Amino acid sequence: MNTTIVITPRVIARLANMTPDERHLMLDTLCCDEILHIERRTPLSIVDELAYMMFRSNVINESRSYTSQQVS
Repeated sequence: MNTTIVITPRVIARLANMTPDERHLMLDTLCCDEILHIERRTPLSIVDELAYMMFRSNVINESRSYTSQQVS
């Protein structure tokens, strides 16, 4: 793992607005792609891939922001 992943309250709030299936899909894909660096267990549809890209971007941005606050 090359980057720090922090699940902030804002990320949790975004997840709370998703259905249980969407939450599972987003978190499973994030774990496969960013933490474990393994092949995804579930292929994503085009719509799910776009939603995941936005979710991942939010997680990475939140993680960077949180990490920089902790260093300062």
